[in-house]
Amino acid sequence: MKSVCRRHVQVRLVEPVAGSLNSGDCFLLITPKHCFMWSGEFANVIEKAKTSEMASFIQAKRDMGCKAPQVSTLEEGINTDSRWAKEFWTLLGGKTKYI
Repeated sequence: MKSVCRRHVQVRLVEPVAGSLNSGDCFLLITPKHCFMWSGEFANVIEKAKTSEMASFIQAKRDMGCKAPQVSTLEEGINTDSRWAKEFWTLLGGKTKYI
């Protein structure tokens, strides 16, 4: 899922591949075991807040088949070598170029 816009956040379903990411938006990657929130470097505070709210709801309600024990928050360019970051990129099919 991708959240876009500057004032009114919109949520869109996108393909779960690295090419769907961009530095100006936030993304949720939901699997049965993981709930990842990834924020692009240029995503604004409104987008980040709405995406965090959605991730917390999905994780707490076990929506979309997600049984993750917590939301793992990732920010573009920060802690890129963490265990969670590596798992995130693996689930997306590998770290490749994006917009």
